[in-house]
Amino acid sequence: MLFAQHAAFVLASEVSLKAEESILDVRAQSASAELIRKGGLLLVKGNLNDQKEGWLILDTGSPGFLINDPTVTSANADGQIGGATGQIAFQSRQLNKLQVAGLTQTNVSALALDMSFAEEQLGEKILGVIGFAQLKEFPVHISLLQNTIRFGESKIAQGQGIDKRAYDFGLVGHLPILEANVGGQSLDFVFDTGSGVNVIDQTYFETLEEHMRGRPATRTFAGIDNNPVEVPCALVRLTLLEEEAHTDRPFLFANLADVRSEAPNVAGLLGPAFWKSKSFTIDYQRNQLIAYK
Repeated sequence: MLFAQHAAFVLASEVSLKAEESILDVRAQSASAELIRKGGLLLVKGNLNDQKEGWLILDTGSPGFLINDPTVTSANADGQIGGATGQIAFQSRQLNKLQVAGLTQTNVSALALDMSFAEEQLGEKILGVIGFAQLKEFPVHISLLQNTIRFGESKIAQGQGIDKRAYDFGLVGHLPILEANVGGQSLDFVFDTGSGVNVIDQTYFETLEEHMRGRPATRTFAGIDNNPVEVPCALVRLTLLEEEAHTDRPFLFANLADVRSEAPNVAGLLGPAFWKSKSFTIDYQRNQLIAYK
């Protein structure tokens, strides 16, 4: 599925999500929520305003909360935001309450947009997207074995003799940035759980030596904006932390202009499938991603 159409949720910085938000309660050590993986994306169970329960897309590439509303069009929009392959109309909203995995957040600033395309691709009813504003205060542990998400320290992380790897990341705005070596070049990548595929900006494609990019082909790439385009794809050899080689990972080569407008040095996106891990922890307090074998 890596080379099928996917929804990559990446927002430009021109839209601000800075309303006063308050976290009322986090039962970090006991509460968890159901999680499934569809099209390379991570979908978690959540509740809006004590009324709507359904799936939320976990997206470290989004600054904050997005609401799925098919009635939003260019005619009634407050503006446009950048997706992976184009622009999409949005309305500014204020959500009374958001609940997921023991976290309760009130007075949540949000953007409403039409995510019908994502629903069609994923085959699930999507309520919205949770991003940096919901993830930044607590470690977030994802278990693909137990199909759960919870906020708080991972019990796996506290265990002895656990096969794990910690990757330090920097932040550019809300984007977690990992440094990697590709073909002798040191490049910055966004760790983006909102991308179902790994992506390198198309400007780097021709600079990679042939043995670094396998057998090139073309595949369809699409974002939340529903503007599918044909792009090159290939297997790429990449090393993180100058010590751990990730060989033969599939990448698409696409135009990441909206991401680069916010973080000019970013060369690509690494989705959750890149690590081939059964679980991982995202910790914005320590600026670490921990992947467990």
